[in-house]
Amino acid sequence: MTVFDIFNEIEYSYVTLNRGTVFGNVIATEDNEPLTKTLKGVFKFRQGFNIDGRNMEAFGGEMATLHAHPEDFESTDVIVGNGVVVNGVEYEIKGITYGTNFDTGEVEHIRLSLKEMDYAS
Repeated sequence: MTVFDIFNEIEYSYVTLNRGTVFGNVIATEDNEPLTKTLKGVFKFRQGFNIDGRNMEAFGGEMATLHAHPEDFESTDVIVGNGVVVNGVEYEIKGITYGTNFDTGEVEHIRLSLKEMDYAS
């Protein structure tokens, strides 16, 4: 069984970003159309405490992850730094890890680590 068999999948938009422009991070376009695609994955949002370097707790330890299908991406080299929109909330992809089946060695999912952000229009 995979994460997709156990949890419900939701639709999300994968967004290609032009980063650090004069206007901030903006959605890239091609022929005046935004570079986005609608996909399905397993979204998880956690909220709680963070512990900083001084062992002090601070509320606001939000962490969002999205388990994506590996076949949805031609290459994982360009995923980090782009974004996703889940339930109307914009996130930047901060990192990826691979969910590998220990028996077959096959990558079953890509886990995207997300941080909430706003894209400039």
